[in-house]
Amino acid sequence: MPASAIIALLALAGCGLVFQNRLMVAVAAATPGPWAALMVNSLVGIVLIGAVGFSRHGTAFAADTVSALRWWFVLPGILGTVFILASVTGYARIGAAATIAILIAAQLVTGLLVDLAAEPFAMDARFWTRLAGAILLVTGCLLVNR
Repeated sequence: MPASAIIALLALAGCGLVFQNRLMVAVAAATPGPWAALMVNSLVGIVLIGAVGFSRHGTAFAADTVSALRWWFVLPGILGTVFILASVTGYARIGAAATIAILIAAQLVTGLLVDLAAEPFAMDARFWTRLAGAILLVTGCLLVNR
């Protein structure tokens, strides 16, 4: 996939996430709360992913997936659930812009630390440029949340 298509996909996903979270707030308001909204979201995801998996790989999809399971495969689901719960709670309590600013700033700072841990001595010009961008983004986050 060319870089321009990846950038477009990421931008589309970012825009979609704003609308998904607004809809999740509405689902949470119409149901017993954010946990119910998370359950509906997860059920839709499971059905959609299952349909695509079975259409591409046939009945071997389920057997191959189950045979490959490891204990730590649950961690992304837990982290994703926390992310969605935090997003829905943030949208409902402090608004979309403030929630997004905090999430993005936290993701960027954590991403920089993960990259640095992967290559501890990679403090080249690119690292310092990214660090400057992260500082500006965190500053923007603080301004949005004033």
